[in-house]
Amino acid sequence: MAELGASGSNSEQRTFEFRTPRRISITVSLRTYQMLVERSEGEGRSISNLASFLLEDSLINRNNKDSPPEAGKRLG
Repeated sequence: MAELGASGSNSEQRTFEFRTPRRISITVSLRTYQMLVERSEGEGRSISNLASFLLEDSLINRNNKDSPPEAGKRLG
């Protein structure tokens, strides 16, 4: 856990921890790796940046799909 100086509040510490990226390691199939390489080259970004984007996007979209729509909002 990151520590702040004496002037740092708990809310500042939580914000800092939330915004600090975390590293993970995954194993993917050769085909998935090849698809990541091709797409990352086409988009001019690193494989890890693309994988991070795709993972976050997938999780956000799934959370939005699983949660009920807010009152007053229409789907579509």
